[in-house]
Amino acid sequence: MIETIDFLDNFSPKGHVKVELFDDLTGRKVDGKSKHNYISNYAKKNFFKYLMYGGFTYKRAVNPQSYYDATNPFERMLLTTANHPENPDEFEYKGDVIGYASTKTAYSGSSPQIGTINTSESYINHGRCHFVFDFATNVAIGTFQSIYFVPEDFRLTSNSVSSLSNSITHLEIKDNFIYTVHSSGVFRKYDKYFNLVQEWTAAKIVKTNNPEPSGFTTFNSPNFTIQDEYIYYSDTSNGYRVNGNYPTQILRASLSDPLTAQWVTTFYDSNYKSYPPITFDRKRNLFYRTNGLSQLLIYDVNFNLLKTFSIGSNNGDLIVYGDLFTTSRDHYNINTGTDGLPEFQKMNLTSAFDLVQQSYTSIVGFDDDFCYMQYTSSGTRIHCVPNVFVGSRCLLPEPVTKTNAQTMKITYDFILPS
Repeated sequence: MIETIDFLDNFSPKGHVKVELFDDLTGRKVDGKSKHNYISNYAKKNFFKYLMYGGFTYKRAVNPQSYYDATNPFERMLLTTANHPENPDEFEYKGDVIGYASTKTAYSGSSPQIGTINTSESYINHGRCHFVFDFATNVAIGTFQSIYFVPEDFRLTSNSVSSLSNSITHLEIKDNFIYTVHSSGVFRKYDKYFNLVQEWTAAKIVKTNNPEPSGFTTFNSPNFTIQDEYIYYSDTSNGYRVNGNYPTQILRASLSDPLTAQWVTTFYDSNYKSYPPITFDRKRNLFYRTNGLSQLLIYDVNFNLLKTFSIGSNNGDLIVYGDLFTTSRDHYNINTGTDGLPEFQKMNLTSAFDLVQQSYTSIVGFDDDFCYMQYTSSGTRIHCVPNVFVGSRCLLPEPVTKTNAQTMKITYDFILPS
């Protein structure tokens, strides 16, 4: 009996884009660029797959499920400064946003970034989506080289909800298993469908070395991260101070015995940070943590401090997925600096699209298939949103610079398989 199949790459849309600049006074065309695009592998792997799932499961007599409202990565066109080589495995858009426009509705406001779809010149027929976008003289002024298609928002569907019996403080994914620490002192291991595999319960984590100083009396709901076959915990002392500073302990335990740990090191911070987040960057083999000063501290695997970076917000988890770094609310692209260490470029999402519905959700983890989000109003509910943060990208052969003396027309064709 066949249990699973691969989603074959036999449905592969193509795209072509044309950018034209016109002198506003004469109407004469002054510049033009054209290029083919690519469709991201995440769109092929996740978005198209879930649309196909919906065709089989929607409104059935047994356990009906709807995937039709899955996040659509072709709703909004973004113009950004990104000039790095094209990569179909690119997970998130890069560069500063110069302008954008929706494929869903025309725009008639006064934003200096938002263009509008031209509904009289755009059309959709069998096998082709022909979109034409207009940008007035005062819109999208600047230089861009990349054109992305991305979602306008992220749909959190009821069929993707997994209910957990305790509020979690963090979630980690490794080897297709999901690990969680809960506020009640419970450590759990789930499969990727949130079926419970194993559970460990203790009043607090047992340390086998370095006797616990006064003030560390609970240590039952720390933040954590996973490196190889080990789990690293990070927790403070509930406001307890040593020589005026607040200690944060780092403990290490085996994934096979997660509540029996060894002390690794103690950091002393001048500002208090409850549930101090920690994460391991598997791509770069580095640990990150934050203190109470809105600082991101970067360490090697032996917790030697390598670099400090100022971040606007250090609330919530620290999560790294490839070149994306998030603090649950703020989001950054990770680049490599001249020192060989990470540098972080904040993503200006509020004017382009909301990576999360920020009023009531926060990101708690990623894997190759899903972004895991938690309702802040109900910590027992985890939503699994398919990873479709980029639908397509076109890297133009040369940058395009638009001034306030020019209008711009962008024509974008998606050609579907016959």
